[in-house]
Amino acid sequence: MNKIIFFEGLHGSGKSTLAKEKSAELRRIYPKVQIVMRCEKPCPIDISRLAVLSEKEFRMFIHMIRPICSEDAHTIEYQLMRFSSLEGEHYYVNWFEFLSQYHLWDKKVISYALNHELCDGKAGYEQYVEITRNRWKAFAKAISDNTVYLFEGALLQHPIIELLGYYELDDSSIAQYINILLETVCEISTELVYISTDQPEQLLWHTALKRNDQGYHWIDGLIKLATTCNYGKKHGLLGFQGAVQFCTDRMRIEKQILDQVTIKKEIILHKFDS
Repeated sequence: MNKIIFFEGLHGSGKSTLAKEKSAELRRIYPKVQIVMRCEKPCPIDISRLAVLSEKEFRMFIHMIRPICSEDAHTIEYQLMRFSSLEGEHYYVNWFEFLSQYHLWDKKVISYALNHELCDGKAGYEQYVEITRNRWKAFAKAISDNTVYLFEGALLQHPIIELLGYYELDDSSIAQYINILLETVCEISTELVYISTDQPEQLLWHTALKRNDQGYHWIDGLIKLATTCNYGKKHGLLGFQGAVQFCTDRMRIEKQILDQVTIKKEIILHKFDS
């Protein structure tokens, strides 16, 4: 039997941790368990932070990396393919994780990758919907037998950020879109684990402090997303409170979807570390 489990909740709610724990439990029961996170191979149903490159553009990307890397072109390609998937005539490249792992930060390389992303409203609504739905359909057809797939943020978090933040869809249209995605995998046993919170501001602040201790200012990226996306600019979202408001609005939509979807659901209340 095949199974899909989606893990959702606000940034910092513990999706990744819970998915890893669940994965360890499932491996004792099922022969094959795949946990899909933003660490290496691109997620097959999510385009967030992926650069989409033609063969020519993929070769150009390797060519641009070569001067800032000690490896030869063949080795770079081998390493890059660990973070890429060839789908039809295009490479989907998890470029940010690749550059992070190998410390290959270069403004021109980053700019090139960003210019070939489809997220953050770059694709245009119709193309975003078409590509996303086609990737879901392809995944449903290619799913391996007797495999459990665990996805983090691919059903609600990333689609809602796009649809609310950049395409400014209303709540009902977003919920309808999520249901269309779920219909694509309706023949597969599907579950949704949602980590809820009644203290979004405290959760984001706690997460910001924790991740800042790890050496990077995570909250700055979330604030930038919330305040510079179309939704944020339209509603005058500013600073940390703007990020809180964006996440609160996102939670409102997620709760509506939770009430509507008919798949198996488990809602867990987030608990702060004591």
